[in-house]
Amino acid sequence: MNETLLIDTDILIDYLLSNSQAVDFLENLTQLLLISSITVAEFYAGVGEGKERTVLDNFITIFEVIPIDQKNCHIRRFISAYFTKIISIFEK
Repeated sequence: MNETLLIDTDILIDYLLSNSQAVDFLENLTQLLLISSITVAEFYAGVGEGKERTVLDNFITIFEVIPIDQKNCHIRRFISAYFTKIISIFEK
């Protein structure tokens, strides 16, 4: 079974802004990359139409989008420590 990794919105924003740490981090991952439907909604809320929207549409296809439901909300507490470690990497 392939390993998966749920990517946080902030890391993706840093990647899109060409933050070298985020770029290196994401481009060296070998896991199947997941984003939540909440991340997708956050991106579409902040994007305009036209070229920007097309770029976002294409970017999202790189990931498997997972729906957020009650079950997924419960597992969040188990992965929050992991995200805290990842975020600390970018704050150094």
